[in-house]
Amino acid sequence: MIKQILMLGPDRKVKGGISSVVNVYFDSILIDKYSIVYISTHVDGSKFKKLIQFISSVVLFFYQILFHKIDIVHIHSASRSSFYRKSLLVLFSKIFQKKVILHIHGGEFKIFYFDESNFIKKWFIRKIINLADVVIAISFRWKEDLEGIIGSEKKIKVIYNPVKLPIYTREYNNLNTVKILLMGKLGKGKGVYDLLDISKDIIVQFKNIKFVLCGDGEVEKVKTIVAENGLMQYFEIPGWITDKEKYFKEANIYVLPSYNEGLPMSILEAASYGLPVISTPVGGIGEVIEDDADGFLINPGDTEALKEKILLLVNSVELRTRMGREALRIVKEKFEVNKIVEQLNNIYQAILN
Repeated sequence: MIKQILMLGPDRKVKGGISSVVNVYFDSILIDKYSIVYISTHVDGSKFKKLIQFISSVVLFFYQILFHKIDIVHIHSASRSSFYRKSLLVLFSKIFQKKVILHIHGGEFKIFYFDESNFIKKWFIRKIINLADVVIAISFRWKEDLEGIIGSEKKIKVIYNPVKLPIYTREYNNLNTVKILLMGKLGKGKGVYDLLDISKDIIVQFKNIKFVLCGDGEVEKVKTIVAENGLMQYFEIPGWITDKEKYFKEANIYVLPSYNEGLPMSILEAASYGLPVISTPVGGIGEVIEDDADGFLINPGDTEALKEKILLLVNSVELRTRMGREALRIVKEKFEVNKIVEQLNNIYQAILN
Protein backbone atom coordinates (compact mmCIF):
# COMPACT_ATOMS: atom_id res chain seq x y z
CA MET A 1 0.00 0.00 0.00
CA ILE A 2 1.30 3.47 -0.93
CA LYS A 3 2.08 5.50 2.17
CA GLN A 4 0.29 8.80 2.74
CA ILE A 5 2.34 11.97 3.27
CA LEU A 6 0.62 15.16 4.38
CA MET A 7 2.90 18.04 3.39
CA LEU A 8 2.30 21.62 4.55
CA GLY A 9 3.95 24.85 3.50
CA PRO A 10 3.39 28.07 1.56
CA ASP A 11 1.29 28.07 -1.57
CA ARG A 12 3.32 26.67 -4.44
CA LYS A 13 2.84 29.95 -6.35
CA VAL A 14 4.20 32.09 -3.50
CA LYS A 15 7.42 33.99 -4.17
CA GLY A 16 10.26 32.44 -2.22
CA GLY A 17 12.65 29.58 -1.64
CA ILE A 18 10.35 27.14 0.17
CA SER A 19 7.82 27.06 -2.65
CA SER A 20 10.69 26.56 -5.12
CA VAL A 21 11.92 23.55 -3.13
CA VAL A 22 8.41 22.07 -2.89
CA ASN A 23 7.86 22.50 -6.62
CA VAL A 24 11.06 20.59 -7.35
CA TYR A 25 9.84 17.77 -5.07
CA PHE A 26 6.55 17.61 -6.96
CA ASP A 27 8.42 17.35 -10.23
CA SER A 28 10.49 14.38 -9.04
CA ILE A 29 10.24 10.63 -8.50
CA LEU A 30 9.00 11.33 -4.96
CA ILE A 31 5.47 11.61 -6.36
CA ASP A 32 5.69 8.06 -7.72
CA LYS A 33 6.74 6.61 -4.36
CA TYR A 34 4.13 8.22 -2.09
CA SER A 35 0.65 9.65 -2.09
CA ILE A 36 1.37 13.27 -1.15
CA VAL A 37 -1.36 15.72 -0.21
CA TYR A 38 -0.13 19.30 -0.11
CA ILE A 39 -1.89 21.94 1.98
CA SER A 40 -1.00 25.61 1.47
CA THR A 41 -0.75 27.48 4.76
CA HIS A 42 0.27 30.86 3.36
CA VAL A 43 -0.41 32.98 0.28
CA ASP A 44 0.76 36.37 -0.95
CA GLY A 45 -1.67 39.22 -0.43
CA SER A 46 -3.38 41.15 2.34
CA LYS A 47 -3.34 40.17 6.03
CA PHE A 48 -7.01 39.20 5.76
CA LYS A 49 -6.32 36.94 2.76
CA LYS A 50 -3.42 35.32 4.62
CA LEU A 51 -5.57 34.76 7.71
CA ILE A 52 -8.36 33.14 5.68
CA GLN A 53 -5.82 30.90 3.95
CA PHE A 54 -4.34 29.73 7.25
CA ILE A 55 -7.75 29.03 8.76
CA SER A 56 -8.67 27.06 5.63
CA SER A 57 -5.42 25.11 5.86
CA VAL A 58 -6.15 24.12 9.48
CA VAL A 59 -9.63 22.90 8.47
CA LEU A 60 -8.13 20.86 5.62
CA PHE A 61 -5.46 19.56 7.98
CA PHE A 62 -8.06 18.20 10.41
CA TYR A 63 -10.06 16.70 7.54
CA GLN A 64 -7.01 14.79 6.33
CA ILE A 65 -5.99 13.68 9.83
CA LEU A 66 -9.49 12.53 10.80
CA PHE A 67 -10.67 10.88 7.58
CA HIS A 68 -7.48 9.58 5.93
CA LYS A 69 -4.67 7.36 7.09
CA ILE A 70 -1.80 9.85 7.22
CA ASP A 71 1.54 8.16 7.85
CA ILE A 72 3.81 11.23 8.03
CA VAL A 73 3.19 14.95 8.42
CA HIS A 74 5.98 16.89 6.67
CA ILE A 75 5.90 20.58 7.66
CA HIS A 76 7.96 23.27 5.91
CA SER A 77 8.67 26.27 8.11
CA ALA A 78 10.76 29.42 8.15
CA SER A 79 11.10 31.85 11.08
CA ARG A 80 8.89 34.39 12.84
CA SER A 81 5.18 34.20 11.88
CA SER A 82 5.83 31.18 9.65
CA PHE A 83 7.23 29.25 12.60
CA TYR A 84 4.41 30.24 14.95
CA ARG A 85 1.78 29.18 12.38
CA LYS A 86 3.47 25.84 11.82
CA SER A 87 3.92 25.30 15.57
CA LEU A 88 0.15 24.82 15.86
CA LEU A 89 0.28 22.14 13.18
CA VAL A 90 3.14 20.39 14.95
CA LEU A 91 1.12 20.39 18.18
CA PHE A 92 -2.05 19.11 16.48
CA SER A 93 -0.07 16.38 14.68
CA LYS A 94 1.41 15.09 17.91
CA ILE A 95 -1.99 15.18 19.65
CA PHE A 96 -3.15 12.77 16.93
CA GLN A 97 0.05 10.74 17.41
CA LYS A 98 1.38 11.36 13.92
CA LYS A 99 5.03 11.18 12.91
CA VAL A 100 6.26 14.71 12.21
CA ILE A 101 9.09 16.00 10.06
CA LEU A 102 9.84 19.68 10.71
CA HIS A 103 11.75 21.05 7.72
CA ILE A 104 13.25 24.39 8.78
CA HIS A 105 14.17 26.86 6.03
CA GLY A 106 14.99 30.55 6.23
CA GLY A 107 18.26 32.39 6.59
CA GLU A 108 17.21 34.50 9.58
CA PHE A 109 16.18 31.76 12.03
CA LYS A 110 19.24 32.45 14.22
CA ILE A 111 18.30 36.14 14.40
CA PHE A 112 14.70 35.16 15.14
CA TYR A 113 15.75 32.87 17.99
CA PHE A 114 18.78 34.55 19.57
CA ASP A 115 18.11 38.26 18.95
CA GLU A 116 14.34 38.66 18.67
CA SER A 117 12.97 36.10 21.14
CA ASN A 118 12.70 36.48 24.89
CA PHE A 119 13.11 33.63 27.38
CA ILE A 120 9.53 32.40 27.01
CA LYS A 121 9.63 32.48 23.21
CA LYS A 122 12.94 30.62 23.17
CA TRP A 123 11.47 27.93 25.46
CA PHE A 124 8.46 27.58 23.13
CA ILE A 125 10.63 27.38 19.98
CA ARG A 126 12.80 24.66 21.53
CA LYS A 127 9.70 22.78 22.69
CA ILE A 128 8.15 22.75 19.22
CA ILE A 129 11.36 21.66 17.51
CA ASN A 130 11.84 18.86 20.04
CA LEU A 131 8.30 17.59 19.45
CA ALA A 132 9.20 16.67 15.87
CA ASP A 133 10.37 13.13 15.18
CA VAL A 134 12.88 14.42 12.61
CA VAL A 135 14.16 17.94 12.05
CA ILE A 136 15.56 18.67 8.59
CA ALA A 137 18.32 21.26 8.27
CA ILE A 138 19.17 22.53 4.79
CA SER A 139 22.94 22.62 5.36
CA PHE A 140 25.52 21.26 7.79
CA ARG A 141 26.16 24.76 9.09
CA TRP A 142 22.44 25.13 9.74
CA LYS A 143 22.50 21.75 11.51
CA GLU A 144 25.17 23.07 13.90
CA ASP A 145 23.04 26.15 14.59
CA LEU A 146 19.99 24.00 15.36
CA GLU A 147 22.07 21.79 17.64
CA GLY A 148 23.00 24.92 19.57
CA ILE A 149 19.31 25.79 19.94
CA ILE A 150 17.88 22.42 21.00
CA GLY A 151 21.02 20.98 22.61
CA SER A 152 21.04 17.73 20.62
CA GLU A 153 21.93 16.43 17.18
CA LYS A 154 20.11 13.11 17.35
CA LYS A 155 16.98 14.06 15.42
CA ILE A 156 18.54 16.58 13.03
CA LYS A 157 19.18 15.41 9.47
CA VAL A 158 20.73 17.42 6.65
CA ILE A 159 18.86 17.51 3.36
CA TYR A 160 20.14 20.06 0.88
CA ASN A 161 17.70 21.97 -1.28
CA PRO A 162 17.39 20.11 -4.59
CA VAL A 163 17.88 21.51 -8.06
CA LYS A 164 16.60 20.10 -11.33
CA LEU A 165 19.38 20.21 -13.91
CA PRO A 166 18.39 22.07 -17.09
CA ILE A 167 18.89 20.60 -20.53
CA TYR A 168 21.38 23.24 -21.50
CA THR A 169 25.05 23.50 -22.40
CA ARG A 170 26.65 26.88 -21.83
CA GLU A 171 29.06 28.29 -24.38
CA TYR A 172 31.73 30.48 -22.81
CA ASN A 173 32.71 33.13 -25.31
CA ASN A 174 34.35 36.53 -25.39
CA LEU A 175 31.33 38.79 -25.43
CA ASN A 176 30.65 42.41 -26.28
CA THR A 177 28.34 42.72 -23.27
CA VAL A 178 28.74 40.84 -19.99
CA LYS A 179 25.54 40.34 -18.00
CA ILE A 180 25.69 40.18 -14.20
CA LEU A 181 22.56 38.59 -12.73
CA LEU A 182 21.04 38.79 -9.25
CA MET A 183 17.76 37.16 -8.23
CA GLY A 184 15.99 37.60 -4.92
CA LYS A 185 14.08 40.03 -2.77
CA LEU A 186 15.65 43.36 -3.67
CA GLY A 187 16.88 45.04 -0.50
CA LYS A 188 19.72 45.27 1.99
CA GLY A 189 19.53 41.62 3.04
CA LYS A 190 20.54 40.39 -0.41
CA GLY A 191 23.34 42.97 -0.68
CA VAL A 192 21.63 44.78 -3.55
CA TYR A 193 22.69 48.23 -2.34
CA ASP A 194 26.29 47.06 -2.04
CA LEU A 195 26.14 46.10 -5.70
CA LEU A 196 24.63 49.49 -6.60
CA ASP A 197 27.39 51.27 -4.65
CA ILE A 198 30.19 49.77 -6.73
CA SER A 199 28.39 49.58 -10.07
CA LYS A 200 29.63 52.99 -11.28
CA ASP A 201 33.27 52.06 -10.56
CA ILE A 202 32.83 48.88 -12.58
CA ILE A 203 31.16 50.70 -15.47
CA VAL A 204 34.04 53.20 -15.62
CA GLN A 205 36.42 50.30 -16.23
CA PHE A 206 34.14 48.15 -18.39
CA LYS A 207 31.47 49.95 -20.42
CA ASN A 208 29.93 46.89 -22.06
CA ILE A 209 28.17 45.59 -18.98
CA LYS A 210 24.58 45.04 -17.90
CA PHE A 211 23.37 44.48 -14.33
CA VAL A 212 20.15 42.43 -14.27
CA LEU A 213 18.32 42.58 -10.92
CA CYS A 214 15.29 40.28 -10.73
CA GLY A 215 12.88 40.00 -7.83
CA ASP A 216 10.29 41.70 -5.69
CA GLY A 217 10.98 43.83 -2.63
CA GLU A 218 12.26 47.41 -2.88
CA VAL A 219 12.06 47.51 -6.67
CA GLU A 220 11.06 51.18 -6.99
CA LYS A 221 13.73 52.32 -4.54
CA VAL A 222 16.38 50.42 -6.51
CA LYS A 223 15.16 51.96 -9.79
CA THR A 224 15.24 55.43 -8.24
CA ILE A 225 18.86 55.03 -7.07
CA VAL A 226 19.94 53.77 -10.48
CA ALA A 227 18.14 56.64 -12.27
CA GLU A 228 19.56 59.29 -9.92
CA ASN A 229 23.06 58.04 -10.74
CA GLY A 230 22.35 58.17 -14.48
CA LEU A 231 22.97 54.44 -14.92
CA MET A 232 19.66 53.18 -16.32
CA GLN A 233 21.25 52.11 -19.61
CA TYR A 234 23.45 49.69 -17.66
CA PHE A 235 20.63 48.13 -15.64
CA GLU A 236 17.65 45.89 -16.27
CA ILE A 237 15.21 45.68 -13.33
CA PRO A 238 12.21 43.59 -14.45
CA GLY A 239 10.75 42.93 -10.97
CA TRP A 240 9.48 39.46 -10.11
CA ILE A 241 9.95 37.08 -13.05
CA THR A 242 8.48 33.71 -13.98
CA ASP A 243 10.82 32.89 -16.90
CA LYS A 244 13.99 32.32 -14.86
CA GLU A 245 15.47 30.05 -17.51
CA LYS A 246 15.76 32.94 -19.97
CA TYR A 247 17.69 35.08 -17.50
CA PHE A 248 20.05 32.31 -16.42
CA LYS A 249 20.86 31.49 -20.05
CA GLU A 250 21.57 35.13 -20.93
CA ALA A 251 23.71 35.82 -17.84
CA ASN A 252 27.49 35.41 -17.61
CA ILE A 253 28.04 35.93 -13.87
CA TYR A 254 25.74 35.39 -10.89
CA VAL A 255 26.07 37.66 -7.85
CA LEU A 256 24.33 37.36 -4.46
CA PRO A 257 26.24 39.30 -1.76
CA SER A 258 23.76 38.40 1.01
CA TYR A 259 23.94 39.19 4.72
CA ASN A 260 21.73 36.25 5.80
CA GLU A 261 20.74 33.08 3.94
CA GLY A 262 19.69 29.49 4.40
CA LEU A 263 20.63 27.70 1.19
CA PRO A 264 19.42 29.96 -1.64
CA MET A 265 17.79 28.17 -4.56
CA SER A 266 18.95 30.91 -6.91
CA ILE A 267 22.62 30.02 -6.33
CA LEU A 268 21.93 26.33 -6.97
CA GLU A 269 20.00 27.22 -10.13
CA ALA A 270 22.72 29.60 -11.33
CA ALA A 271 25.35 26.90 -10.83
CA SER A 272 23.16 24.38 -12.68
CA TYR A 273 23.34 26.73 -15.68
CA GLY A 274 27.14 26.78 -15.48
CA LEU A 275 27.46 30.29 -14.05
CA PRO A 276 30.36 31.35 -11.83
CA VAL A 277 28.99 32.73 -8.56
CA ILE A 278 30.09 35.58 -6.29
CA SER A 279 28.46 35.39 -2.87
CA THR A 280 29.11 35.43 0.88
CA PRO A 281 29.86 32.54 3.30
CA VAL A 282 26.57 32.87 5.18
CA GLY A 283 24.16 29.99 5.86
CA GLY A 284 24.89 27.02 3.62
CA ILE A 285 26.40 28.98 0.73
CA GLY A 286 29.90 27.81 1.62
CA GLU A 287 28.73 24.24 1.00
CA VAL A 288 27.94 25.16 -2.62
CA ILE A 289 30.59 27.75 -3.42
CA GLU A 290 34.24 27.09 -2.69
CA ASP A 291 36.28 30.26 -2.88
CA ASP A 292 38.39 30.45 -6.04
CA ALA A 293 37.01 27.11 -7.29
CA ASP A 294 33.44 27.51 -8.59
CA GLY A 295 33.19 31.16 -7.60
CA PHE A 296 34.27 33.71 -5.03
CA LEU A 297 33.22 34.22 -1.42
CA ILE A 298 33.48 37.67 0.13
CA ASN A 299 32.48 38.99 3.54
CA PRO A 300 29.02 40.62 3.70
CA GLY A 301 29.34 44.36 3.14
CA ASP A 302 32.87 44.20 1.68
CA THR A 303 32.20 46.30 -1.40
CA GLU A 304 35.86 46.55 -2.39
CA ALA A 305 36.16 42.76 -2.56
CA LEU A 306 32.84 42.57 -4.43
CA LYS A 307 34.11 45.04 -7.04
CA GLU A 308 37.45 43.24 -7.34
CA LYS A 309 35.89 39.80 -7.91
CA ILE A 310 33.34 41.08 -10.42
CA LEU A 311 36.11 42.75 -12.46
CA LEU A 312 38.20 39.57 -12.37
CA LEU A 313 35.35 37.59 -13.92
CA VAL A 314 34.30 40.35 -16.32
CA ASN A 315 37.81 40.55 -17.76
CA SER A 316 38.54 36.82 -18.04
CA VAL A 317 36.49 34.41 -20.12
CA GLU A 318 38.94 31.67 -19.09
CA LEU A 319 38.15 32.26 -15.41
CA ARG A 320 34.41 32.33 -16.06
CA THR A 321 34.71 29.08 -17.98
CA ARG A 322 36.70 27.27 -15.28
CA MET A 323 34.50 28.40 -12.43
CA GLY A 324 31.24 27.89 -14.30
CA ARG A 325 32.10 24.32 -15.23
CA GLU A 326 33.18 23.57 -11.65
CA ALA A 327 29.91 25.03 -10.34
CA LEU A 328 27.94 22.72 -12.60
CA ARG A 329 30.02 19.72 -11.52
CA ILE A 330 29.41 20.41 -7.83
CA VAL A 331 25.66 20.82 -8.33
CA LYS A 332 25.47 17.54 -10.24
CA GLU A 333 27.43 15.78 -7.51
CA LYS A 334 25.73 17.16 -4.38
CA PHE A 335 22.41 18.85 -5.19
CA GLU A 336 20.81 17.08 -8.16
CA VAL A 337 17.15 16.46 -7.43
CA ASN A 338 17.08 12.65 -7.64
CA LYS A 339 19.99 12.35 -5.20
CA ILE A 340 18.31 14.70 -2.72
CA VAL A 341 14.93 13.01 -3.09
CA GLU A 342 16.50 9.63 -2.38
CA GLN A 343 17.92 11.02 0.86
CA LEU A 344 14.45 12.30 1.81
CA ASN A 345 12.99 8.93 0.89
CA ASN A 346 15.46 7.27 3.28
CA ILE A 347 14.18 9.50 6.08
CA TYR A 348 10.59 8.65 5.24
CA GLN A 349 11.40 4.93 5.26
CA ALA A 350 13.26 5.15 8.56
CA ILE A 351 10.23 6.80 10.17
CA LEU A 352 7.79 4.34 8.63
CA ASN A 353 9.84 1.37 9.82
